[in-house]
Amino acid sequence: VSDDDIKKIAKAGASISWCGASNMYMFNVTCKIRKFLKAGINCTIGTDSTHSGAINMLEEIKYDRGLYRNLYGEDLDAKTIFLMVTQNSAKAFWMDKKTGALDDGKLADILVMTAHNTNPYENLVEASMNDIELLTMAGRPIYGGERFLPLLGGSLPSGYTAIKVGGKRMFVLGDPSALYKRIRTKLNFKKKLDFLPFEPDEG
Repeated sequence: VSDDDIKKIAKAGASISWCGASNMYMFNVTCKIRKFLKAGINCTIGTDSTHSGAINMLEEIKYDRGLYRNLYGEDLDAKTIFLMVTQNSAKAFWMDKKTGALDDGKLADILVMTAHNTNPYENLVEASMNDIELLTMAGRPIYGGERFLPLLGGSLPSGYTAIKVGGKRMFVLGDPSALYKRIRTKLNFKKKLDFLPFEPDEG
């Protein structure tokens, strides 16, 4: 993408999705992300495929920040990263009137993380799967620690199961343990899947 192309993208009001891990894995090069940002283009972060990119968005965030540092010798601001995976992403999909921020009238998509850093943006950038305390979509809890069970009435309702992630007992909508077991049965060995960070027999 040339500098003229970047100007055209900015003028058109288009968005880009930066998938740094996949770019480097497949091509050993990535886009001129700093120039895109400085041009005022709506930039988002994506994982592409877990076959070529990071195993989840939290890992992609960490990879892309490190890649930016290696490319430019400076940090990509944590708040900028936060916007790239929230408001900017919603805008890219023309969904910013429904989601992307915790505003009145928008879907209550909420991620609650363990606090390791007093700066909430840095806390997100440094987070891993084990730091997720609660995840809701449109106000519905879909994953969380036992202390949030009162949101579900105090016990696991139908459709939810228990798993253990990083030593913590968690509830989850659906039954990923059963899926994990079926995969291992089909493969006929104890396959470890990074994007399912738990053992199916623990819950």
